[in-house]
Amino acid sequence: MTWRSPAIDQGVMGHPYGVRRDDLPARTQTHVHTGGMKFTLHYEGKLPAQRAGKEDKAVIRDAIEGQLRELWQHQPLSIGSYLDPEPKEGSVSALTHRYGHSWAALVSEQMGLRAELDVLLLTPRPSASVVHGGDIDNRVKTLLDGLSAPAQANQLPSNMRETSPTEPQFVLLDDDRLVTRLNVESERLLGAADPDTAYVTIRVNIALTRWMLGNVALAG
Repeated sequence: MTWRSPAIDQGVMGHPYGVRRDDLPARTQTHVHTGGMKFTLHYEGKLPAQRAGKEDKAVIRDAIEGQLRELWQHQPLSIGSYLDPEPKEGSVSALTHRYGHSWAALVSEQMGLRAELDVLLLTPRPSASVVHGGDIDNRVKTLLDGLSAPAQANQLPSNMRETSPTEPQFVLLDDDRLVTRLNVESERLLGAADPDTAYVTIRVNIALTRWMLGNVALAG
């Protein structure tokens, strides 16, 4: 079954037997491959199929932030000045500022980058019910919001910590419209009691939207 939007193609596939939690890779596994910038993020926790609020999305954002912080310590990100709180004229910056907060977004218009995502989504519900019940659509939308900086002030969580240009919150996306390819595979997660529980593996490929001196090393 395939679902399409103006910016994204999403392929949905199911597995008849499911996957056990013990068979999954470590949650914090992060890779940067030499053939281009590719890495893998993991999330395990609540991913509601219905009525996800800004606090739910903040939980995802906070859970993945540590992996992104680690990613920024590796080349090619570590050798650039993308996080300079006072960027020089003409330099490429990952920092964005809005609603009184600072964000370090790897994928943004100002970085000249876009993202292609391959997502493995494991949930307690059988794959058929996930697809036909709209479950996967809602979960993926919530996941993308959790990977992004809040687009509106009313999307900030009530317990949002203080941030600054020197202490930003790290996110993958400044705007989820910069995801230009999305492939989602859905399988059943065995051994989970909460129906809102999910285990998600997100393989990210970074590509350029435009060539700039400061972002060529980040091309996938």
